[in-house]
Amino acid sequence: MTIEEQDYQQAVHTVAMCGMMLAELDLPKLLEAIERADTVGPMFHPTLWMQKSKAMHEDRDLLRAALPLRAFVLKAQELLAAEKAKAVKKTEEEP
Repeated sequence: MTIEEQDYQQAVHTVAMCGMMLAELDLPKLLEAIERADTVGPMFHPTLWMQKSKAMHEDRDLLRAALPLRAFVLKAQELLAAEKAKAVKKTEEEP
């Protein structure tokens, strides 16, 4: 099975767009909220926790899986910003 160049480019573009959207989310904060709910939920709202815990754990797993892509995009954005700042500084220093 071969992949066409157009399909390849579309896949890479789609993943990059997903990564940029993930970079805008505070996934660590969401994961922290899930962990807190998972800790106190059984004590304060046992019925609700029993009803929702499976979905909550699936959400947690999905968010954890997204963390590496988010970290990659944030690092790339940081590097691009640093390169842009260098280019601007170099342009400003030229006579």
